[in-house]
Amino acid sequence: MEKQGDRITTYCQKRPLERASNTASNTASDQALDILLVTPYPTYPPQLGAITRMYHEALGLGKRHHLVVASFVFSPADCHLVEEMAEYCKLPIVVLLGDTPPRLASPSSEGSPELPKLVHKYSSDRLTRSLQQLQAIDFDIVCFEFIYMAQYRYLFPQAFTVLGEHNIESSLLRRFADLQPQASDMARLMQEAAAVEAFADADREQTLLARYEDQHWPQFSLRTVVSPLDQAELQRRCPHSPTWVVNNGIDIQTTPLLQNETARKLFFSAR
Repeated sequence: MEKQGDRITTYCQKRPLERASNTASNTASDQALDILLVTPYPTYPPQLGAITRMYHEALGLGKRHHLVVASFVFSPADCHLVEEMAEYCKLPIVVLLGDTPPRLASPSSEGSPELPKLVHKYSSDRLTRSLQQLQAIDFDIVCFEFIYMAQYRYLFPQAFTVLGEHNIESSLLRRFADLQPQASDMARLMQEAAAVEAFADADREQTLLARYEDQHWPQFSLRTVVSPLDQAELQRRCPHSPTWVVNNGIDIQTTPLLQNETARKLFFSAR
């Protein structure tokens, strides 16, 4: 973290000088934007759905602009991923998740509402400190992936901010709550797969999360979703600023397509 802090400091000292020099000389690189992408998972390697989407987003932005990527990692062994991330961004930042403060069981004395469990999980003083260092850069655009990263938007009040919603998280919890699984089944599933823990107490959590979404969605200049269905819900609940559909796709440069013009069905498998 100390070495990374030094890298951030160096970048924050050099980048404004470079931008001022490009502006003064009216060079082509002056057209490149300063963009920050804040993600809950590292954007490399692109092996899972959400990470693959974020990887290609970073890859595309990094080719044209001055991109900084700040991501959580879940193990100290993953800190080496900055080397791969440096291939497509000017400054890769990784922060080890795990310094989340205790979750309040009820609203605080200052009147702050209780955070949804999913949002609280990604609360981090370490990431906050790294982003505070980056405030020295006058970012044109700051992008946040997933609603639980929206908690860091306040650090960049002057930037054009974009929230990328891969899902409507409260809707996922609501559909799970409607299933009303038996407590014994839920306990067994939580033992078998840690990811299921996010769905515990789904009825209460979806209420908290929907309230959080309604509070934070309007604060973004733009929101993106992956389907017209999600767009319709977002526009219904947050009609005063735009929501764009940015479809999932496939990298046709590296993935050969099957020559089957008659096929009408697609099988998708994910691990």
